Order: sequence, then C-alpha cells, then structure tokens
Amino acid sequence: MKYDMFKMAACGSTAALLLTYGAATSAHSINNEPLGNAGSARDIYSVSCENEEGGDTPTFRLSARVRDKAPVVAPTIRVRITKGTLARAAQDNNGDGNTQFSGYARVEGGNGNYTLWVDKVGTVKTGAEIYDLELHCEGPVSSGYIHTGTLITKTQNQ
Repeated sequence: MKYDMFKMAACGSTAALLLTYGAATSAHSINNEPLGNAGSARDIYSVSCENEEGGDTPTFRLSARVRDKAPVVAPTIRVRITKGTLARAAQDNNGDGNTQFSGYARVEGGNGNYTLWVDKVGTVKTGAEIYDLELHCEGPVSSGYIHTGTLITKTQNQ
C-alpha cells in the first residue's frame, strides 16, 4: 500500500514537472480570436520580453505569425510587430480555413515591450474573421533561439 502511494506521488510529480517544462519552452498561442467586421478592425497586444525564466539569457527578438481561419471571406489577416523605430509584418496568403500559418514577422529589439497588431489587408477589408496567433520571445542564435520570458496583454479587441 505504501509503495502504491509513493509510486502515484512520484508519477504525479514527474507529470507536473514535464507540464511545467513544456509550458516554459513552447510557443505562446492565441487561438480562435475573432476580428470584427469593419475594415478598420484590429486587435492590439502588448508583449513584454524578458530574460529566460530562471536564467540570464536575454531576449534577442520577438517572432510572430498568424493563421487566417474560417469563415472564408475576402480580407487577408496580417500580423505587425513594432518596437521603437523597428517594424516587421507578415500576412497569411495561404487562404482562409487552412492549416498553414504565415511566415514569421521578426523584430530584433532585445528585452522590453513590443506592440503587436493583427489586422486586415487587401482591397476588400470588410468581413468578420477568426485567427490564430503564435509568438515567441527568443534569445540570440548562440542560445539556439531559446524561448525567453514572455508576458502578453491584449490592449485592444475589435
């Protein structure tokens, strides 16, 4: 009986450790976010990138990509990242409702606060959309682009 309780506790601890490790090293995903019908609709996020959790590896860059999900309507979804005078964008040209993300937008701005926009581009911008967003605060190439500390706050929801 004591052995079974010890075994269950050990398995539970191992599972908790693995889940914690997985969360610390995986991408940050925002899924099934609605983007309003208006052509001017945009969601804005504040992303704070800091040193690697529990370590001293600083952030080198913020990378983000977007996926335009169903419904299949004309607007194309874009993600834009800015920090100070630095800016990059990527848009999902793969078509609505597929499983492909856009390429990455990457801004090499180090630790600190970045602003990230998700909006519509193209000649037709009206129509409600649903998107997935994936982002990473990453250390320098010498760290293997290790994921660094990330705090995401949505500051505007359209």
